[in-house]
Amino acid sequence: MQLPDAELLCADLVRQLRPHVTPETGMVGIHTGGAWLAERLHQELGFVVPLGMLDISFYRDDYRKSGLHKSVRASKIPFDVNGRHLLLVDDVLYTGRTVRAAMNELFDYGRPETIRLAALVDRGERRERDGKRGERVLHERRRDRAGDDAAFHDEADPLL
Repeated sequence: MQLPDAELLCADLVRQLRPHVTPETGMVGIHTGGAWLAERLHQELGFVVPLGMLDISFYRDDYRKSGLHKSVRASKIPFDVNGRHLLLVDDVLYTGRTVRAAMNELFDYGRPETIRLAALVDRGERRERDGKRGERVLHERRRDRAGDDAAFHDEADPLL
């Protein structure tokens, strides 16, 4: 199996995100995989607002079952999220459970105007609550040789 070209996926994601970034947009990366991606996107897109980071360990729906991960990091959002357009960054979008936990934590910081999700790879396994496969609506989608998508979702796209 050939791995996707991460550099190509990242460049494509930067191109897709650029029109949606304003001087007031805030970016928050999800530890661990979303942290390195957020750092890179933050720099390449020239964000003015400082970068925030979330460790969603305490917000996961399986926390009671699996316990606390060994390497919990502090969450840090160095800006006011209230009324702000946010870009939430993770490396892989799979079932949406991580995104849901991150949004729950973000709401503890305040009420953003919008939350957009940027993921390097979309594995497409989200389910609706009744167990049906969720609709996948992407503004732009690029299929690479390994079958993964570089994905950008905005607030109008069904995620969970």
